[in-house]
Order: sequence, then structure tokens, then C-alpha cells
Amino acid sequence: MSDCVVCFMKVKDLEELMSLNPQLSNHINKLIGFRIKRIERRLESLIFKDAKTRIVEFIKDLGIEYGTKENGRMKVKNFLSHEDIAKITSTSLQTVTRVLNELKEQGKIFYNTKFFELPNE
Repeated sequence: MSDCVVCFMKVKDLEELMSLNPQLSNHINKLIGFRIKRIERRLESLIFKDAKTRIVEFIKDLGIEYGTKENGRMKVKNFLSHEDIAKITSTSLQTVTRVLNELKEQGKIFYNTKFFELPNE
């Protein structure tokens, strides 16, 4: 999705770097905390929410994480198929298609093969 650098290092080396650099340590701890929170939200969603709510919340999260604001709307590149969304939200392909089409008909979302557009909330 964007340029990045990936490197591998031993845990011991990372621990040493973190002990020498409190800012790095703080940043890594925040990243881990955010990931744990996101996993907890997904698990909670799977247990307590219906399929439509899970799909809607997933699309909103996608916009928050990867979207850009344009003309009063959130625009996010559509890099997932309906099947991918179904797997992530533990729903069926048909349910994802139905929910997205309902939202599109209601004017709550616009999507095509290239991007999703959501209202800013």
C-alpha cells in the first residue's frame, strides 16, 4: 500500500535499543497496544454483533485507518474483494454484497472496484 522498510533483528537487540531509547520504547509499546485494542474490538464484534453491524464497522475502521478526507467524505482505496471482507467479518459473500448494496442504495456509502466513499462522522 505504501513504501516501507522491513528489517529483522533479534529480540535481544530490540530490547537493548528500547532500553537505550525511551521514545522508541514508547512508540513500540503504543503500536502493540493499538493492535491489541483492534483485535479485542474485532473479537467483541464477532461475539456480540450481527453481520450487518460487523460489515459496517469494518468499512468505517478501514476508512479511519487507510482513508483520506476529500470533499467532506472519507475516501479509501478498495484493495479488498467482497470475499475478503466476508472472511474478515465472518460473514458470507452474499451478505457482504447485500449489505454494501443496501448502504449504496440508501446513499450511506459509495463504492466501486477502486475505492469506498463514506460520509465523515
